[in-house]
Amino acid sequence: HLIMNLRSFRIINIILALLFMIVHNGFSQIIPSGTWAVGADASLYFTLKSADPSGSIYIAPLVEYYPINNLGIGFKGIIDYSKLTNNGFTEISTNQILQPYLKYFLYKGLSIFAGTQYVLEFNYQVNIHWGLGYSHFFSKRVAFTPLIEFNHNFYQYAPRPFHTNFSIGATYFFK
Repeated sequence: HLIMNLRSFRIINIILALLFMIVHNGFSQIIPSGTWAVGADASLYFTLKSADPSGSIYIAPLVEYYPINNLGIGFKGIIDYSKLTNNGFTEISTNQILQPYLKYFLYKGLSIFAGTQYVLEFNYQVNIHWGLGYSHFFSKRVAFTPLIEFNHNFYQYAPRPFHTNFSIGATYFFK
């Protein structure tokens, strides 16, 4: 677990350093303050390097508000349909997950976000959920966004301590 924690720590530090460099260089704004956004993501999840492979499909409606230029406060309500394999036994489960997060547009549609996830059926397990996305704007209001998302659960007995999501979403922006 220590190696995975160090690897996650390094990745987070690299992303934060890139964010600082981009913000420090003063790249142009994408989303003006006072903007709202609504949309949804669909994600495919899979375990990496696991003796017991697992997979999930997420459907996640979202709402975001941008109190300052390019910085959004977001909230997703995720429905997770999962196939978990544990010691050769397969379990199908459905979870409802609440995900608050902060999102920042870096440069020409490139964004970074970080937050946490609350699985409603369990007590909160400390985790960090973060990722990168690129919003391709079809107009000033409509964007198509592919994302790569990472979640690291720090709970000692978590069935999926580290996982990756590849998401595709659409968002509508308005004042």
